Amino acid sequence: GGRGALEMRRSSQEPYSMRRISQEMIGGPSPFGAAASQASYYFVNMGQTWTGMVAGLLLFFGSLGLVAWNELHGAPEMRVLLHAEQQVVEAPCRPDVANEGRLVHVSCNLNNFSTFVGMPGLKTVDASDLTGIRIVRTVEMWQWHETVTERRFGSGGEGSLMRQLVTCSYKQQWNSAFENSSLFVKPDTCRLQFNGGLDCVNPDPKSMRWWEAEDGPGGALGVWEAARAETLSVGGYRLPRELVNQAGEKRQLMPACKHGGGGSECAEDMEAHGGHLYYLSPASNRSSMDDHRLGDVRVKYEIYQGALASVVGQQAPGDTVEPWVQGSAEAPIAVFLIEDLHIAAEKMLSTALGPSLQLSWFLRCLSLLLAFFGLFVVMAPSVSAPDQLIYAVSPAAHRVQGETAAGPALLLAAASWLGVMAAAWWNLEQRTATFLSAGAAAAFILFVLTNRWDLPCRDRLRRVWGGASTRGGGLGEPLVENGMG
Repeated sequence: GGRGALEMRRSSQEPYSMRRISQEMIGGPSPFGAAASQASYYFVNMGQTWTGMVAGLLLFFGSLGLVAWNELHGAPEMRVLLHAEQQVVEAPCRPDVANEGRLVHVSCNLNNFSTFVGMPGLKTVDASDLTGIRIVRTVEMWQWHETVTERRFGSGGEGSLMRQLVTCSYKQQWNSAFENSSLFVKPDTCRLQFNGGLDCVNPDPKSMRWWEAEDGPGGALGVWEAARAETLSVGGYRLPRELVNQAGEKRQLMPACKHGGGGSECAEDMEAHGGHLYYLSPASNRSSMDDHRLGDVRVKYEIYQGALASVVGQQAPGDTVEPWVQGSAEAPIAVFLIEDLHIAAEKMLSTALGPSLQLSWFLRCLSLLLAFFGLFVVMAPSVSAPDQLIYAVSPAAHRVQGETAAGPALLLAAASWLGVMAAAWWNLEQRTATFLSAGAAAAFILFVLTNRWDLPCRDRLRRVWGGASTRGGGLGEPLVENGMG
């Protein structure tokens, strides 16, 4: 008997199946069938190599770096918005001097609108339709548009040839950005397949008579704000002019043109049709206003109006509501929210917080999952390497022989994850950092307790993780399959 006889019996028999050994080390056959068994064998086998251990450590520390970056970049903004929910106060529509310097929420009628007059095509529009918060002008040109599609063919292996197929298609459409037809990839394709043998040429709008005229489209394609109210107010609070673009709902205006006579508003090459003001290129045989020609330009006007608005901002001297600035001088964070109609302060702040909070929690969960996976690969028990090597790389691997490494890996990952978050929050909010530190300490203590063999509570704790009965006594003692010797 003894160890010598045991080693002789083992060497004389068929070598162990690695899958059977790995199943014993992770707590027996998987309850999820062959697929889960193969997956568990794969992860355990990774832990039996230096490559797997190094990859697991890199993944673990990389995940901690990810959560640190997330907290340092996303936490300040979330902290400011959460702090705003605690600091905001309801204010009446008439400013109260006692609220100066405080974050206030007001829901009042908008007033001090501006009336936007004198714009081409709008001179005959009723003044009430031109009164609002701001007016936006969209200028588009009818032109050739090129669509380029690239497709690659080939296996991509070493020594293989990759072929690239470039397909171009062309069509005429309205576009708010000028496309230089001299830069088309395949002008011959456009000429032969899409334009009946004629060159596809987009005329330069600057060459048109009306382009920079006083009654012209403004001298530039695109979407532009034509004007905005100078002294817009909500209740008795004056809003900063640079921030009034957040208020109001848009409504499209209907331009009108009058030709002939001394009071003529539009030149002969201007027409109003379908909610647009058209500037026509020199073209003959135009059957209708829907018969567009290359070089035609159209303008659409949209006015923003509103009757009631809700504002969250800081009440400043002079009965002004301005951004509430928090954070450091190097990275200030401003809170200023405007919504149409009556919206509660809590809803406005939670809506502003939503996208940042969702992204932050996604990255938090991802980093915890990666940290757990990295530690699981490192802590997976290895029977193929010398015990001394395993102990040097992962002492916990010996302590979890005969049971799954998932529990200890999860606890250690959670402790590290919470610790990094606590460090990131320490200069932001002491209370949150304290809770995170307590959670990290609790997870680490539980990790230590579940991996010590000499504590009275170890049987109960090991049963929590679904461990089997002990099949390895300690460091250096081989794992023996039931019934062997």
